[in-house]
Amino acid sequence: SSGINAEWPLRPGRKMASEPTHQHLNATEQQKVIEFLNWVNVMQEQGGQPPVNMKCAVKFLSARKFDVTRAITLFRNHEALRDQYRLRDINPIGGSLKDELDSGKFTIIVNPETDEPQALAIFTARKHNIHTASHEAVMKCIIFQLDCAMQNIGVQRKGLTLVYDMTGSSFAQFDYTLSRKLLQLLQDGYPARLKKVYILKAPLWFKGPLKIVSPFLKRKFLERLRLIENISQHLNETYLPDNLGGNRKFCHSDWVMQCIECYKRSIEDNPPPPPRPPPLTETSTAAQCGDGVPLIRTSSLPAAVLNSEVPPFKRNRKHSPTSDLRDRVMSTHEIVEGIIEPAIP
Repeated sequence: SSGINAEWPLRPGRKMASEPTHQHLNATEQQKVIEFLNWVNVMQEQGGQPPVNMKCAVKFLSARKFDVTRAITLFRNHEALRDQYRLRDINPIGGSLKDELDSGKFTIIVNPETDEPQALAIFTARKHNIHTASHEAVMKCIIFQLDCAMQNIGVQRKGLTLVYDMTGSSFAQFDYTLSRKLLQLLQDGYPARLKKVYILKAPLWFKGPLKIVSPFLKRKFLERLRLIENISQHLNETYLPDNLGGNRKFCHSDWVMQCIECYKRSIEDNPPPPPRPPPLTETSTAAQCGDGVPLIRTSSLPAAVLNSEVPPFKRNRKHSPTSDLRDRVMSTHEIVEGIIEPAIP
């Protein structure tokens, strides 16, 4: 049995998500995909956005071990980040994004299916110029490459290892705000399973900024973070590029071209959605909304979901998943201001 047709209560008039098939999913995971799609696509419809597909659902669920509630929280955080860094409309072959991609300060090595780690992301701190590189351009560069790497099912399943290479970098090159944004992205804002974070050859002065940011990081994230002097003691040299002392043949420019082709395919398959409308409050007038436009409550979830009599989750906790989502979803304002929600047990 595929498990796709398992009973799941739907409100009257609410469409059932298409029943996907996926060779990498078991029956339970397929059912989780259905739950995720039905919740998220109600939110998308309320926000005037196109529905998400199965591939998107699997990516977010894989990043949260198929916990639907946490995956929806991650999805909303991620959508807010895409709005913040204006990722709805990007140009990878011109402007500041091209400069960042060409700099090679951030790159990803995706290994064959049988290799471990499945994907190795490398940020080279000495290549960053705090006076010429904008945070928006750097974050676009990182997310642009992550989007391509996460097309790989193996990367979704096995996760991502990050190396923050501080070899030869000076205090003048260190951008505390950017570093915090990168950590927030990987911790709460991007659908990738982060397995390890290696900070390579951190100078003595780095301990101060690390102590400042540590209280804002989740316990599990801190457990995965290591300050190291020799990367080859932690990762096999066959997975490392030559600039990190490995023997892996890797060309960053070829990888960038692969990302551009991946982006072109994604645009052909999924044209950019229209700009997100501002949230409307219950007190908005008909003139403000326009004829025939329903009022939307300002909340973490649309009114259609909040008012649902039968939420599509098993009630095995004291609080409903809907209230959990309201408590745990990070708003766009919180992301911009750098507020990180408490760790999820």
